[in-house]
Amino acid sequence: MPRQFFTADDIRRLAQQRADSLTLAPGDIVTQEAQDVASALGVRLVQGTEADVSSRNKRAAVRIARLADASMEPFTDGEITPGTNAWRKEAFAARLDSTLSVSYMSLDKGAAQRIVQRDEAAIVLEGELIVTCGSEWAHGKSGDVIYISAGATAAFETPNWTRFVRVTLNR
Repeated sequence: MPRQFFTADDIRRLAQQRADSLTLAPGDIVTQEAQDVASALGVRLVQGTEADVSSRNKRAAVRIARLADASMEPFTDGEITPGTNAWRKEAFAARLDSTLSVSYMSLDKGAAQRIVQRDEAAIVLEGELIVTCGSEWAHGKSGDVIYISAGATAAFETPNWTRFVRVTLNR
């Protein structure tokens, strides 16, 4: 099994998923900052065997997140237009071995702008979502899917209010 390198961001993602431990294979590397964050967030770093680690990588074949159960938190990535409320709730946080992360997003009248780190799609559930990247834009309504390329500086806007699902490809 190849060695893995764990950073503080990896530990934060595990803590968001309510993981209480991370089993490390022989040779895995954990940065000092990651060790400090693990200690602060209560994530135990456990030295394991190759067999322990292979069980770590098993995941459920099917999981469900329910919008009705989502408790939204302020979205603080990027620049938010004053007076705009932007909210997010991770439905399925990025796992160390996962290729997707999924978030519920809500945006009141106004805009939020950020640099898109990985390819992502916005699936509009309610309202209207306008995504602008330079001179290109897409105006999505309920049921529409908007694709945004990694590296783009994207403005997410709505004339009134929107709720959408953000799906990010983690590779």
